[in-house]
Order: sequence, then structure tokens, then C-alpha cells
Amino acid sequence: MHFTPCKNRAILSALYKIVAGESWRFLHIFGILVVKGPTVNSEAEQQMWVKTWARRIDALGLSSVVLSLLDIAPAFGFLGSQALLMTQPFVTGLVNDTTIDRAVTLLDSSELLERLRTYLEGEER
Repeated sequence: MHFTPCKNRAILSALYKIVAGESWRFLHIFGILVVKGPTVNSEAEQQMWVKTWARRIDALGLSSVVLSLLDIAPAFGFLGSQALLMTQPFVTGLVNDTTIDRAVTLLDSSELLERLRTYLEGEER
């Protein structure tokens, strides 16, 4: 096992499910353990789910609220993603793990945040 910061959510999710207890989650949250592995989401997949989220946000009439939050997301995205990872065991029955993983990926990526902003601004016009 290689102890460097991990960016691959699929591998981390698999580790959380395989290893008993919360030791892996603890190590990851504090940046001690990073597991290197293959990229799960391709560029096309990421573009598709970000566009889907933008449509849902627009359909709910929350575009202006989300656009405002996107202004502070780059500064606090890391904290938000870590909070999501910490609450994941508690919301497992309410929210799909894939959705949480995608939200964490979105918050960690300035490129995906910009893409979401672009889609929301485009649908607002």
C-alpha cells in the first residue's frame, strides 16, 4: 500500500467497504492515506453528470442560489468534500453513494465547478 494522498473516490469507497471499522476513512480524511489507482470517471461521463445536475438545479429554480455558492466553492470546496465524506456513513440510506462521490469530486475540482457554472449560466439565458 502506498501512503500518499488519494484522489480516486472509487478505490476509497471500495476500501471503506472491505476494511472493518473506520480506520481507512480516518486516515483519508486527515490526508495520511492516498491510494493511487485508475481514473473511474472519463471526461465524457463527468461532463454528462455535471450537465444533468445543472438541468436539475435549473428545473428546481435554484440556479441563482447555486451560482452564488459557486463563487465561494473554490475556497471552501475541500472542507465541503471532507464533510461529505465524514457524513457518508450516516446518509447511506438516504443518498446514493455515487451521488456523494460525484459531489465530492465536483467540490474538489475547479474545472468541474467552472463547467457547472457554464451550464447554469447558459440555461439561465
